[in-house]
Amino acid sequence: PWSDGVILAAKSIILGPNRNNHIFCPRWRSDLIFFQRGGRWFCRRRQPFVVDGQQVENESEIRFDSHITGEDFSLTLEPIFKQGTDVHET
Repeated sequence: PWSDGVILAAKSIILGPNRNNHIFCPRWRSDLIFFQRGGRWFCRRRQPFVVDGQQVENESEIRFDSHITGEDFSLTLEPIFKQGTDVHET
């Protein structure tokens, strides 16, 4: 599959139009924030977006294979497997 880049995150990551974000996305209208809570991953955005085909108004839990789209972006998560374990990370 075609991609513009790969992003690795530990506990949280902020993508968006602010130059102070972890990933600067100048054409986006608002930030997309990925974060962990209680051992699970979530994403949040002020603008409506879609996670795995479901409309989201503010925040959604995500999976390691989720497809996330907005008016101005589209991305798909893929799991990374640690060698020797069954643990998944994004």
